[in-house]
Amino acid sequence: MIDKLDPLLDRLVPNLQKLWNARRRFLYFNMLVILSFTLYLLFIHPSEYLSKVSILPDYGNKPSLMGQLGDIASLAGVDVGNSAPTEIYEMILKSETVMENAFYKKYTTQKYPTQVNLVEYYDLSKRDDLDSSKIERDLFLRLRERFIKNSLKTSVDRFTKVLTIQVTLRESQLSADVVNNLVFSLDEFVREKRKSYAIEQRQYIEKRRHQVSDSLMAAEERLKLFKLSNKSYSSSPELLLESTRLMRTIETNSAVLYELTKQYELAKIEEIKDTPVINVQELARDPIQKEGPRKLLLLAFFIVISLFFSGTYFIYEAEIWKVGFAVKQKIKTIRQS
Repeated sequence: MIDKLDPLLDRLVPNLQKLWNARRRFLYFNMLVILSFTLYLLFIHPSEYLSKVSILPDYGNKPSLMGQLGDIASLAGVDVGNSAPTEIYEMILKSETVMENAFYKKYTTQKYPTQVNLVEYYDLSKRDDLDSSKIERDLFLRLRERFIKNSLKTSVDRFTKVLTIQVTLRESQLSADVVNNLVFSLDEFVREKRKSYAIEQRQYIEKRRHQVSDSLMAAEERLKLFKLSNKSYSSSPELLLESTRLMRTIETNSAVLYELTKQYELAKIEEIKDTPVINVQELARDPIQKEGPRKLLLLAFFIVISLFFSGTYFIYEAEIWKVGFAVKQKIKTIRQS
C-alpha cells in the first residue's frame, strides 16, 4: 500500500513545498479577494424577494371542464394532453398571451419615479439589426425568456394538484404585484375563452335545434298527410311499414330535440356564469423578508474557488510565466515576419 502511495507523494510534496514558499502571497491574495467579495455581498449585491400564489384544483367542476380547458389551452398554443386543471393552468401561464398582459401593466417601483411596465423596468438594450416595427416584439420575447429563466418558478404538487406560482425580484412589493397580475391575467384569459367557448357551443346547439325542430315538423306533417290519404293503412303491410318508418323518424327527431333543448339550456347557464374560474387560495402581499441571495453559501463557494485557483497558480507559477513568455515571443515573431 505504501509502495503505491510513493509515486503520488513524490508528485505532491514538491507542489506543497512550492505553495509553502509562496504562503505569504497566497494568504494575502486570498484575504484580499475574500474581503472584496464579502463587501460586495454585504453592500453591492442586490437582495431578492419571493412572492407566491397558490391555485387550488377545481374539485367541484364537472369532467367536461377538462375538455373545455383543453380547447382553451390550444388557443394559447399549448398542447395539454391528459393533464389536471392546475397543470393546464401552469402551461397556459407561460404562454405569450397571458404573460404579455401582465408585463405591460403599469407598476409602482423604487427604481423609477413614475409607473412603468416590466419592459421599461428591465430597460433591455434594443437591437440595431432589427426594423423599428420589430423592436418592441423583440424586447418582449427577450424579457419573457429572461423572466421565465430567472424570476418565475411554477410547480404542481403530485398528490394535491395545488399549483404554486413564485416570482423572485429585487423589489419586494413589485414581486407581489407581478405574481398577482400574472394570476389575474391567467384568470381573465381562461374566463374570456371559456365564455367564448360557451357562446359558440350555445350558438351551434341553437342552430342544430332549429334544424331538428324543422325536420320533426316536416315528419309530423308527412305522417298527417299519410294518414289522411290512407285511412285503412293497417290492412296493408306495405302501408303499415311506411307508417312505422314515419313514426320512427318522428320519435328519433323528438328524442334528439329533447336532448338538444337540455343542452341548450345548460349552455345558456354556462354562458352567463360569472363565477371565478381560477380558485386562488390567497393573493400575494409584500413579502418584506429577503429570499436571497444565500450569502454564506455563496461566500463559502467563492472561498473554495479562490483557494483552488490561487493555489494552482502559485504551484505552477514558473511554468505559467514560461508559457506566457513563449507565447509572447511567438506572437512577436509572427508580427515581424
